Amino acid sequence: MKPTNFPLESAWSKFCTKPCGEKLDWCRHPCRLSCHAPDHLAHTPPDVCPELLQRPCEDHRDVQLSCGELRASMRENLSRLDPKTALAAFKCEQTVDQRRPECDHVVQVSCHVHKEIVKGFRALPACVEKVRTGLLAFRLTIFPDPPAIPDLFR
Repeated sequence: MKPTNFPLESAWSKFCTKPCGEKLDWCRHPCRLSCHAPDHLAHTPPDVCPELLQRPCEDHRDVQLSCGELRASMRENLSRLDPKTALAAFKCEQTVDQRRPECDHVVQVSCHVHKEIVKGFRALPACVEKVRTGLLAFRLTIFPDPPAIPDLFR
């Protein structure tokens, strides 16, 4: 027998405003939705879990990282990762400047790419930025005295 005075689904938010609080499967953070019947409305999706975590990147600890962002960044490995393992494997995507050693141009790369370059695990592709003379920037490195280059093309 169904109660006849139970509110309709559209009126649930007015009926009970307490947070659901059910623990999410992936991260165990509480569901942030107000009172709801899980068979009619799913709990907070794990990819949007707003719980803030300490960003594991030493250079960007001040940049907020939500649990949902962490989970979304690990999508391809999600089946074998829990939040603790995901934090250990996290690759910081904050943009940083990387100076090219061959031409001194500055390019922007992800923080984790910058760290791989500094450690020697990765290299940037050759610079193809054109300079005033029309040469490619990486070709300027063959001249020992860069200020003399413009005189060669007058």
